[in-house]
Amino acid sequence: MPSKSQAGYPNRRAGSCLSNESGHHTWDKWWTCCPPGTTYEDYDGTTRCQLSTTTGEVPEQCANSSSTLWWKDNYFCCDPQLVGFANEHGSFGCSTQSDVYNGYSNGTMTNANQRPQTASPTSSATSSSASSESSGSSTSKGAIAGGVVGGVCGVLIIIGIIWFLLRRRRLSSASRDPSKPALPPGLKYGHEAAELGESDNIRSELYGSPVGRELPTDIQSRQELPGSATKQSPSEPS
Repeated sequence: MPSKSQAGYPNRRAGSCLSNESGHHTWDKWWTCCPPGTTYEDYDGTTRCQLSTTTGEVPEQCANSSSTLWWKDNYFCCDPQLVGFANEHGSFGCSTQSDVYNGYSNGTMTNANQRPQTASPTSSATSSSASSESSGSSTSKGAIAGGVVGGVCGVLIIIGIIWFLLRRRRLSSASRDPSKPALPPGLKYGHEAAELGESDNIRSELYGSPVGRELPTDIQSRQELPGSATKQSPSEPS
């Protein structure tokens, strides 16, 4: 991961700073060095690296983003492969683990404490702004999509209600149409044929009525006419 310059604390280097760094000598062979793009600033016995846009207090982080932050009565930074220490006079430096161990053994060095680094205010503000914009964009897109879907569903429901009412009205009008003759109850339900074709009473009255036998069965009337054998003349007076 490439390093970047930011407002923070300088590295401690043995001998001198790198050619593209700015800084100054501190004690013995140690220098305090700020990365390119920053300028060093001494404040209350502590060196800080400032960007052109920053002043005053700096975040708890290294000015070189690839360095490691250490603490021993104050903040300072070392290259990743080195560890921080303080000598018996309280001055800071960076060395290998074995050198620090030897110095600790003979009482000339004490271990410094490695510290986690906090994000710079500028970076935090930028990240927060980007996150807010992303969240706002997602929220607005979700609201728009929800509104579109809700509107489509509402239109479909209204169309369905209108169709149902028109269909119901059409069926009601057809049932009350005066141009269509009313069907007899029997035909409406398919029983007229049965009433006409299966009426035994009608057939019996036409063909099997006893009335048809009243004339030929009057035997007594037919016998009275030819039954008079002789006609008696009125008696003559004697």
